[in-house]
Amino acid sequence: MDDTTRGVRAAERAFDAPAERVWIALRDPLTVRDALPPGVDLAPADGRDRPPGSLARLLAADEERREARTVDVGERYEVTVDASAASGVPAAIVGDVTVEADTFPRLELAGAFEVAGRGVEATAEAVVEEAGSGCHVTLDVRVSVPAGRGEGGPRRVESAIDAGADAYLDRLAGELRAVDGPTSERAVKDPDWR
Repeated sequence: MDDTTRGVRAAERAFDAPAERVWIALRDPLTVRDALPPGVDLAPADGRDRPPGSLARLLAADEERREARTVDVGERYEVTVDASAASGVPAAIVGDVTVEADTFPRLELAGAFEVAGRGVEATAEAVVEEAGSGCHVTLDVRVSVPAGRGEGGPRRVESAIDAGADAYLDRLAGELRAVDGPTSERAVKDPDWR
């Protein structure tokens, strides 16, 4: 069976936060994990332990501490998506993603997944563009799914990607809004506060 490759513009979002803040949040595995929709799990494949702390604390940290916590090219992450979280896909999705490029304003990932017994390859590119006092993020995804009409076909996988990407960017925007909320000062100053 031949693969069907499809381009998906998974999501676009305007952020009221400066581009630098959004760039850091997109590259922080702890913030990404917190922003993923329910039922989606992300874990470092190499077991790398990152310094704990909130996004507020990370944004207030010096550059060396930020770099210790954000992703590096070549890092690999295991991803599991519960079937109930994957809109229209009747089976769990398991696989891994690798950071392919990490230079502002582009973050590129490549992944290989198993969906309903089929191998799916995907690439994703997040681009951050300054826009006034905020920024704009575009998340483009390209998937290669075995053609066929059975469960977990290309359209269902695309639907799951679109829904998940929109939910992820909405939750990421919420994480960034919380940075300026009432707990942000405590999050930065209190070492026991997440």
